[in-house]
Amino acid sequence: MKKGTVIQEAGKPLRYADVVDDEESPTPDPEVTKIADTIKAYRMEARSLLNGRYQGLKDVAPLHLRAGCNILALRCVDGICIRYDKSSDDKNQFRIATVTETLSEIVPKLSEGFVHATPNPSEFVPQPGGPVLTLNIGSPTGQLTELFQLFPVIVVATKFPDGSVVPLPPARPLCLASVQPIIEFDVEGFLVPTGVTPDPSDPNNDHFVARTPIRLPVGWEAIEVYPIQDLAYWDPSRAPMWAELDILAAAAQANLKAQAYLALDSRGKARKDYADLLAQFEGLLAGPEEPVHQFIKEHPELLCPTAEKTWSKLPFGEWRSDFVFREAYQDYLLVEIEAPIHELFREDGQQRQQVTHAIKQISDWVEYIEDNKILVETTLPGISSNPRRLVVIGRSSGLSNENRRALTNIQNAQPKLRILTYDDVLAQARTTLEKILGPLLVVSPDTQLYFFKPKPPMP
Repeated sequence: MKKGTVIQEAGKPLRYADVVDDEESPTPDPEVTKIADTIKAYRMEARSLLNGRYQGLKDVAPLHLRAGCNILALRCVDGICIRYDKSSDDKNQFRIATVTETLSEIVPKLSEGFVHATPNPSEFVPQPGGPVLTLNIGSPTGQLTELFQLFPVIVVATKFPDGSVVPLPPARPLCLASVQPIIEFDVEGFLVPTGVTPDPSDPNNDHFVARTPIRLPVGWEAIEVYPIQDLAYWDPSRAPMWAELDILAAAAQANLKAQAYLALDSRGKARKDYADLLAQFEGLLAGPEEPVHQFIKEHPELLCPTAEKTWSKLPFGEWRSDFVFREAYQDYLLVEIEAPIHELFREDGQQRQQVTHAIKQISDWVEYIEDNKILVETTLPGISSNPRRLVVIGRSSGLSNENRRALTNIQNAQPKLRILTYDDVLAQARTTLEKILGPLLVVSPDTQLYFFKPKPPMP
């Protein structure tokens, strides 16, 4: 037995000070000891399973089972309240004590005002205090306007409802509540272009659900509340089985929830993957050509989403192409890429040498194909002697309206030639993907968006 001071600070794990052996304390209560042994056996088995056989379920397991926790269990006069705090080391200290207070007094203290226990939940009146969530709306300029504040509260009964059928031992001790400090916040709405008056009845609206888990600013990982139960329920030998069942139940619950959202929008994961892909590609555009070339080689759909086959560094005589794409009906696209850091025009409006070089390079390939068509067709069957060409170079930010007109004139002189900046490629890839998958919006790393078309009303 030890004695000391418990220090509680908002948003932080509990701390203990002046902890010393208490030689004057009585012998520990056998009931308290058995409860402590059961909780410790449960925790040890859960950690062992999540680090071993069920390692793949770690992300869906309850927070207090995923990592090491320091535990404080208080045996109140009418039940037990357990607080799990994430530990900074692997010591995972466990403390249990008997107090003369009720669950109604202890639970809000240990939960920092988020969880409350009362004999009559229907008569509970929330009091000021506890975590606060503020919902803001942002303008295109980044200005935030507060919409409202939420004061989330969970109210727990201190006993099971009258008439409840409680399994007898060796069943596990039933929990009144097991609470994690995470609220899943779902927002439903629909998209409209800027400046357009919203019309909720428009069947073409892209409706969405934005799903965001929000971590409350508290210092604990879980709060559990138990009523007074027969001591036979607390059996350390059965705790490992309970831990396994709880992990599997959490996985089943997570899967059911995921399936419900996937039924709403099965394209959600693909959208997120492609949004990440475009972000990676954009991150390469401040550097040289070769990393960009390798990235496009791995993800050719960025340049030609309808390609049936792709060649990189295909030789045309003494030259090597950057890319050749074959689309339907033996339609080929020759691609020359230059570094994204190259500028396309000088200050006087004349095209830079890099643009001239790229156009000349791709013209040399076409000339070789014209002169050696039979030989080329052994690799590229059905290729035209005048295939479509694409040059990708530079960024859009430095282009004036006059520069854009100059590019149009260059392309008009060679109708099979297109010249795009890397920003153009990004925009076209995003547009194509959004036509297939829906909007590639990235709200935050933690938010998942699900787009859907509402079902028409029944006639």
